[in-house]
Amino acid sequence: MFHDLKHLIANAVQRAGVSRQVEAASVVELFNRLAPEMLGKTIAREAKAVYVRNNILTVECGSSLIMQELRYREPEIIQAINQQAGGRAVEKIRFMS
Repeated sequence: MFHDLKHLIANAVQRAGVSRQVEAASVVELFNRLAPEMLGKTIAREAKAVYVRNNILTVECGSSLIMQELRYREPEIIQAINQQAGGRAVEKIRFMS
């Protein structure tokens, strides 16, 4: 009998109790993948998602100017991530330099 690998992996992750960590890593990867098209390559090079905790995405910024731009665009970024993630994966973004 054959099973879909996607479902087998999802079940194994859930049984192991690491689904939150996997979801958080997926959100970090999603931000870093979407950033160049959403923010432009120049800004994306200076902004990297580092982790998610309690639905708060932490993004490291290369300068205060980049941080200010991202803070201004925070609602747009959150909407794009949640749309791609299929839920409310991110409620807020924390910026640090």
